[in-house]
Amino acid sequence: MTVGIPGTGLGGLFYFLLVAWMPFREAYLTARRRSSLARWRSVGFHLLILGGMLGVLWGEAWLLERALEILRLEGDGGIHPARQMFLKAGQFAALASIAVLAALLATVAALRLTPLARTTRDRAR
Repeated sequence: MTVGIPGTGLGGLFYFLLVAWMPFREAYLTARRRSSLARWRSVGFHLLILGGMLGVLWGEAWLLERALEILRLEGDGGIHPARQMFLKAGQFAALASIAVLAALLATVAALRLTPLARTTRDRAR
């Protein structure tokens, strides 16, 4: 969870997963004749937004890489320890975001199986 960069937290990761799933879901609905051109346009629109988010994130990573080169954080014959620490922190942040999202989704799935969720669902019917 990188603080301050939109699209890189749990919400951005969840959006990425949902949008990546949308074309497969619409293809399934199309095969069952339950989709429409308007729904496909919506899928395309969300894919464009996701592409823009990924493009901005790639651009930010590219700019950070150039900044590190300007600061000459390359060591003699290898990666400078400060740069190596920066790369490890980025990897940790990405893995932490994925782990927290997986834990949240697993918790929600487990809560759906509890008796409280069943009685609430039954009362709604």
